[in-house]
Amino acid sequence: MDPVEIIDAMYKKGAMLNAKSEELESINESIALAEKSYNIALSGKMMEFKVDHGVSICEKLARGDPVVADLKLSLDKHIVIRDACKRVISNTLSQIDILRSDLSYQKEERRSIGSTQPC
Repeated sequence: MDPVEIIDAMYKKGAMLNAKSEELESINESIALAEKSYNIALSGKMMEFKVDHGVSICEKLARGDPVVADLKLSLDKHIVIRDACKRVISNTLSQIDILRSDLSYQKEERRSIGSTQPC
């Protein structure tokens, strides 16, 4: 890649990094809301089992409730998406570092070629 292509690739990676950072912020908010919904539903079901049935293993039973289980699944999906987004961000940062190194190497190479040229 020539320096112009490297700079263009770095610009594109930077734009992708910004987009993923914004997506991560949104995902984190979704996780918080999903966790809130799950915890409310779980505690409600636990209280229902405890009060109505006097069950001592109410948390395990409450987790088996279809609504509670669906909310937990939703929460888990958001967490998986967040983790994937973090990996993409990390990989993009690594790619930017590689491009920077390549650009720096080419810059030094051009300097050394220029300094060895006779006047």
